[in-house]
Amino acid sequence: MFGLLQVLLLYSISIYSIHSAPPKNSTNGDVGPCLSEFYTAAFNGEYNCTSQFQFFENNLTTQHKSFISGKSCFLEVAEQECSRAQYNLLSTRYEQFLEVLTVKPYDTSSCSSSYYKYNSLKCGPMITAMSWKASFLATIHTKVNDTRVLELIDLCDKVQTCISPDCFYSDIEKKIMLENCEAIKSKNTEYVACQWKIKKEAPDLSEYKCLNGFDFYNNEVQNQIEKFTTKKDCVKEILEDYCGPAAGENFDQNAEMTAKAEQLTQFVGRCGPIERELVDLRNSTEDYYPKAEIVNNMTDLCQKVTNCYGSIKCAESIDKMTQNKLQCDEDRLMFGEVPECIKWLFKEIYMVDYYDCLKDYDFLSYNMDTKRKAFTSGKSCIFQVFNESQFFECDRDAVELIHKNYDLIVDYLTTDSSKKLCRGVNPLYQKLQCEVIKDKWLSLDSELINSGNNTQEEISGFLELGNILKKTENVTLKNCTTEQVLAVQQKCDLLAKEVDGYLEDYDGEISTDEVMKNMTELYEKVTNCYSQFGCKEAVEYNAKLEREASDRKVFNTGIKDCMLEFYGAIYEGSYNCTAGFDWFSKDSAVKRDGFIKGRSCLIEIATNECSNKTLNYLNSDYESFVDLMTVKPSGPTCEGLHYELNDLRCNQPIERAMMQGFRMISKLMPMEDEEKEGYKPIIDFFEKDTTNLTLICVVLKDCLDNSCSLPKGLGDFAGNLCNEVKKAENLNEAFFSCMIHLDDRINGTKYPCTQKYEFVSFFSIEGQKDYFWKDKECARSVMNGECPEGALIDFDAQWQWATNIAMKNEEPKKNVSVSLFN
Repeated sequence: MFGLLQVLLLYSISIYSIHSAPPKNSTNGDVGPCLSEFYTAAFNGEYNCTSQFQFFENNLTTQHKSFISGKSCFLEVAEQECSRAQYNLLSTRYEQFLEVLTVKPYDTSSCSSSYYKYNSLKCGPMITAMSWKASFLATIHTKVNDTRVLELIDLCDKVQTCISPDCFYSDIEKKIMLENCEAIKSKNTEYVACQWKIKKEAPDLSEYKCLNGFDFYNNEVQNQIEKFTTKKDCVKEILEDYCGPAAGENFDQNAEMTAKAEQLTQFVGRCGPIERELVDLRNSTEDYYPKAEIVNNMTDLCQKVTNCYGSIKCAESIDKMTQNKLQCDEDRLMFGEVPECIKWLFKEIYMVDYYDCLKDYDFLSYNMDTKRKAFTSGKSCIFQVFNESQFFECDRDAVELIHKNYDLIVDYLTTDSSKKLCRGVNPLYQKLQCEVIKDKWLSLDSELINSGNNTQEEISGFLELGNILKKTENVTLKNCTTEQVLAVQQKCDLLAKEVDGYLEDYDGEISTDEVMKNMTELYEKVTNCYSQFGCKEAVEYNAKLEREASDRKVFNTGIKDCMLEFYGAIYEGSYNCTAGFDWFSKDSAVKRDGFIKGRSCLIEIATNECSNKTLNYLNSDYESFVDLMTVKPSGPTCEGLHYELNDLRCNQPIERAMMQGFRMISKLMPMEDEEKEGYKPIIDFFEKDTTNLTLICVVLKDCLDNSCSLPKGLGDFAGNLCNEVKKAENLNEAFFSCMIHLDDRINGTKYPCTQKYEFVSFFSIEGQKDYFWKDKECARSVMNGECPEGALIDFDAQWQWATNIAMKNEEPKKNVSVSLFN
């Protein structure tokens, strides 16, 4: 019963815990992926030479000796398993790599060193193997001291030893692993064996007065919650009477742990295919002016998906309806007639020959704050222009949409698009403005060329417009010359080293006001120094320093701790106000809109959950905070507070996604009342849980594809895992309930179709698969004779699903890289 749960939990932990994001290391390259491949190959014995060395040792002296004497073995594996670039890096800088891997950092106050990241990778293959073994044991009823369970327990202990050093894994990861290992160990107890026995024999328990009318065998959720809380003492008495005192040993701990294996959160996914079709269409529409049929199709899908989610009256579906409605509104701002209206508006602003009020506001400022004030205070003027426009200038429906979404449109018009991806409403609107300027400039150019009598005012106007146009173009900086490099080193490098010293001393710590004052002054000095040089390297490094200074100031407010609390409030649903805002959108404009419109909600949470210092920052600099969260900074990806804060969103989805597997467990292996008694606390928790599985799956997939702190490219696994959980909604509990007990009822000779195979056990992959997993009609015959009628409902689909899972349990023995789900 515990096994498949462990697959869902432990495999999720493994993909979460492999710290293979590109590290900052002394070899100037990311060898994490290569090292991960090496450890996988070594653990699975794919290369004979690896067994001769203690590559997995936690003792640094032993580890160092193993990698020195096993260098040729390591490089042999790396050459076959790693990219050519990574292999070349390791083979030419092997000593530097070993220094990073086997020398513990002197400063142990931070876990950011590559030493911790690289060493944590060796635990990944162990956890994966553990998940596969747990998956197999989920399909069989084992007795106390079954060698397979004992081997799994031993592997659990090895995993815990591997992850135990500081900074290898987080405290929460260690806690989850401990709980899972304890759950596996409980499988080797009389407590579990007795529950199986009572379930099989179904004795009359009416003599137990402590039940007081309670239906021990009722599997309904509320009954199980009561069974493992208010009735748990009675259940303990029953177990001890029926199986002996050993069944009641550590009962409270076992009961609480058992409760954690239940998953009671409901998920509605029937609208998913429509939503996926809409997303695919949206992502494939690269043209800002798509054909009318594409726009119409997109509009139709938007209507269908919002209607679908809206028809399901639960919080999760309403939340999804709201998210899709917001995204569809943005589609109309980007793909419909609205962009044409925006471009027409810019033409009127530049011409100013009809609407005089346009002269009163600086709509064309390249200072974003000034521009925002112009569009805000000049709102009535803009509305007048649109209202008086002709239908051929601006479509009436588009005007109405602009009225309804004016504040959002102002955000798009007044956010610096140079810091954003070149796709979305924001860069489109900036592009439209540039097109108008360019068209005007080219027309003036033509007029000046064709005319011989140009006034100084006309020429000045042409040049000024050309200067404006240049501001909208990307400027290519020249590389620094040797003389400039020497000048920069002489004037600025000492100041830069002082900055680095401060960062090393206070890495990850909130500094005192005095320290922050000194750091701020030092940053000002060094940025002023680099700003004197206009060559590429100096400008880029100066930009980096400016980002660091800004990030450090915000970090020192305690914003990271606050965002952890904020994300927790969203996932836990502890604040009603969090619903209806798209805090996690991949589209920065949609996400920005969520943070802007959800300001009062975020402030409410911060007031209750965060420090006064953080709250003061949010109240005084909220727009800057929104920029920090939604605008990717220039410079290298994954460097800076923007990425750190956004990655915090991934902490709870990992844990929550694991819990969603519990419902599939309850479908695959339904438990009797006595078995669920120990699960009551967690059942009670999940019964009241309002976790949005769709949101969890979306965020989890995004984290595994795009997060800077997690391994890349595992989003498909998250999607497949979520899909399997959704499939559990259609599984026949009676089929699996009977199936898992067939080995207790037949001896291999009762049914003729089984006699041509070597019979071992119904769930023994080595023998049983020949006649059950591969012979559907034989399986049907056996179950028809041994199971109640309801167990054979939708037999073909249930058998196929069970067979797919069973076959996957066998594949890891032949191919360790196989995925759990197709």
